[in-house]
Amino acid sequence: MTKKVLLIALFYMSTLQLFAQEKERFMNWEFRTGLNVSNVSNMSGFAKASIYLGVQAPMRITKFYVLQPEATYSRQGANKVLIGENRLNKGQLTLDYIDITTTHRLIVKDFYFLLGNGLSILTYSSEANISNADLFLNLGVGYNITRKFGVEARWKVGLSDVNYLPEDSPLRDPNKGYDTNRNYNLQLGIYYQL
Repeated sequence: MTKKVLLIALFYMSTLQLFAQEKERFMNWEFRTGLNVSNVSNMSGFAKASIYLGVQAPMRITKFYVLQPEATYSRQGANKVLIGENRLNKGQLTLDYIDITTTHRLIVKDFYFLLGNGLSILTYSSEANISNADLFLNLGVGYNITRKFGVEARWKVGLSDVNYLPEDSPLRDPNKGYDTNRNYNLQLGIYYQL
């Protein structure tokens, strides 16, 4: 009887251990941070350098595919923005967002490719008349330096107009007529598995 109980206990413990290893392999929390280089189209501005900080929860579905939900704080905008009838220098445009993203990671050995879409929720703007949300796509590549640490680059493109001014607004460039103002953002950074 004691041997049977011992065998059942060993079987149970080994099953729990396998489950814990499988759970660890399936999902891990990761922290990501790095440099943002952003601009807004049709505002005649220059690129602005800032930061991003985020967390992601990659879930390994197969050996080559990972589904990766993400939440990221992203500081964006543009420098020396020139808008309006007199082409006055408006200085710096700062747009702070919380990005909620669904990213697909395709793995090829230590390299991986990223494709994702998401919603940016505006938390701060240095200018009025900025839309409260932005839809975006992102593409990227990365390299796993170790099992828990890697580097990556992403290109994030806004799909909606961040400026909700009407077509005849004096803040629109009168020489160009109505132009859509979209976010463009290059992210260069690292990730670390917690």
